[in-house]
Amino acid sequence: MTQTDQPRQIPVGTLTGEDNASQPVVFIGEDVGKDPTMAKLRVLTQAIRARCHVTFDYVHEKGTVRRMVEPHRILYVAGDWHLVARHTDREEWRTYELSRMWSPTDMALSFPKREIPDSCQPAPPTAYTDHRRLFAVASPCILQRLIAAYGPDCCCLREDGLLNVEISYTQPEAVLSWVLSFGDRLRVVAPEDVVTQLRQLTTAMAAHYA
Repeated sequence: MTQTDQPRQIPVGTLTGEDNASQPVVFIGEDVGKDPTMAKLRVLTQAIRARCHVTFDYVHEKGTVRRMVEPHRILYVAGDWHLVARHTDREEWRTYELSRMWSPTDMALSFPKREIPDSCQPAPPTAYTDHRRLFAVASPCILQRLIAAYGPDCCCLREDGLLNVEISYTQPEAVLSWVLSFGDRLRVVAPEDVVTQLRQLTTAMAAHYA
């Protein structure tokens, strides 16, 4: 990102729940409901604020189960959103991946304020020694996908209406697949070796349809 780009930060809010005062909310614009992850976050953050139970379908290795929990905190860890909640029937604290969660519903059934145990508190950021930074320019139409994957601080809006994107990654093959999934709506500008790999891949792909 150069100084001449002069990006301005995308405005985001903060959760107002007592246990989430510093957590980001990604309610940007009026199209939140069109993105599955954003829709889940909306339901869950509202339930956290109101201290109301939620139910949802949860997919795991043995199939899909219906859960009722007390939602307490939303975390963004290792590229995924998680819900810290207390299982209502088993009275156990658990962390649920939003990518495995479907159809969360606010039950309008309140629960008392509780202290989140230390085991569910967010761990300090991992000090990766092999992480790399990727810089790209993207269309604003993929904003919600970017936020869902890397959080609200991964991009900022430029004066020309495009997005400057900056992310960390540790798996080169995975980041190539991720970039290609956006088609022509995201263009990598650095690092140069990733740009070269993408150029080679897209040239080979184009040859299939020549």
